[in-house]
Amino acid sequence: MRRALLLAAFLAGPACAQEAPAEPPPPASTSAKDVAAWMAAHIEAPDWRVLAINPHGVLLASPGGVRLRPDGMAEADLRHEMFAPVAVGGGQMRSDLEKWLVDCKTRRHALMRISVYRGNSLRDEFASRGTETPQWLETHPGDEAAQAVDAICEAVAGKTPPKGSAKPANHP
Repeated sequence: MRRALLLAAFLAGPACAQEAPAEPPPPASTSAKDVAAWMAAHIEAPDWRVLAINPHGVLLASPGGVRLRPDGMAEADLRHEMFAPVAVGGGQMRSDLEKWLVDCKTRRHALMRISVYRGNSLRDEFASRGTETPQWLETHPGDEAAQAVDAICEAVAGKTPPKGSAKPANHP
């Protein structure tokens, strides 16, 4: 529910109210085995890595990996594939693509861009929004965001930021 509210707030604005395309039924359960079978049968996500599974869907990490910015922040592309349509921004979504900015020192993250799709496998985009100003969000132990932040921070642990590092003015 928190995720739907976050998406609705981020996407606030008009959206087309078209019907979502026919989509696959949900997996038999949220076990890793059943979700893997569901993805293999219905989702086009070559090389995307599963980060988290919840009752609503699966969170995937981009095969492109994590980028370490000159300011020491990490950027990653994440994607959701939903087991059933979710009402958001005046439409029904089945998948989304998000760009996250992660501050590994404080374990915070910000949603910098999101594109929402009516269909699974990033089909039929109906809303997109981005920002240049991070609105930092805290993670909570055990939630999907914490799992994603952990994976992103593990991916950049020990890496040195590219030359030209500068601490941004709005960063504590």
